[in-house]
Amino acid sequence: IHSYKVTALNEGGESFDSEILSVGRAGTDRPVVLVVNGFDRVSGPAALKDTRLEGFAWFWDQGVPDRYDMSFTGEQFAFKKKAKWQSDDRPGLGASYADYETRVIAGNTFDFPYIHGRAILKAGYTFVSCSDEALWSGGVPPENYAAVDVILGEEKATPAPRYMGKDSAEVVYFRALPKAFQDVLRGYLQKGGRLLISGAYLGSDLYQTGHEEDMRFAEEWLRFKWVTDHAVRGGAVRSVPDRMGSAYSFQFNTRLNKDIYAVESPDAIEGVHGGQTAWRYLENGFGAGVLYRGAYRLAAFGFPLETVVPAARLDRLMQNVLTFLFNDNE
Repeated sequence: IHSYKVTALNEGGESFDSEILSVGRAGTDRPVVLVVNGFDRVSGPAALKDTRLEGFAWFWDQGVPDRYDMSFTGEQFAFKKKAKWQSDDRPGLGASYADYETRVIAGNTFDFPYIHGRAILKAGYTFVSCSDEALWSGGVPPENYAAVDVILGEEKATPAPRYMGKDSAEVVYFRALPKAFQDVLRGYLQKGGRLLISGAYLGSDLYQTGHEEDMRFAEEWLRFKWVTDHAVRGGAVRSVPDRMGSAYSFQFNTRLNKDIYAVESPDAIEGVHGGQTAWRYLENGFGAGVLYRGAYRLAAFGFPLETVVPAARLDRLMQNVLTFLFNDNE
């Protein structure tokens, strides 16, 4: 596998580096999978503020560090505005646990095409990668590839920070599937494409916009109906035997660590309009992933595939998904 990133240079110095894109060749006659990196988001945690309480709403959204975070000490537990500082042992508003002091936490490391690509290559397929902007701007035509793997990670609509002004809440960044992206994927599927798509907010980000066309895209093209966010605390998933052959289980990461970001709010989704729920969360039986076989092939997951650990488990999952997408005899 070869991976690349770029920086820009001028008289003022050198820019931060770009996202990392990767390519791997399985053989001259192997189908080529296009891996699309749609996970650009970096963000602080959700904020809570009313007349009595204020602080970081870690239980809603932990945020996404830019690559790695070394400043987090632990979750906030003191939210009452009237709680005054009395001593360093009783600091009042903003007091937090200290269980993460000195620990490094992985965030968006911008290298997830490599993780997906490694599993695709292991399954015997060649892969290339691009940014989501390159796809929806028309720079990379998806129909030129045998299948498309869209990485959404923890991409979701995120209001601009308050420091940008009183109207900043009306400015939204990091929509998982903006209209331009939907249009490209719809056109690709209309031509009989093969699509793998995964992300923690795949369903919730489409349904919570309040726009009917976003919900229709989820149901009519991605063949699922969103059930809930924060579907589970643990990351255990099992396949449905009559959908994926013999049953198997795997785990995606939900704990803060230095190797891969934690998924605190996976989506529960259920198949509709011919979509079949093929994976379920072990914790409560909610739907975790959907398959569709018809005019096109589709696999959609309510959690990010790159967080499946260890790598051997992701290899098996990717092998099963690609076998489904490419098996035209079923």
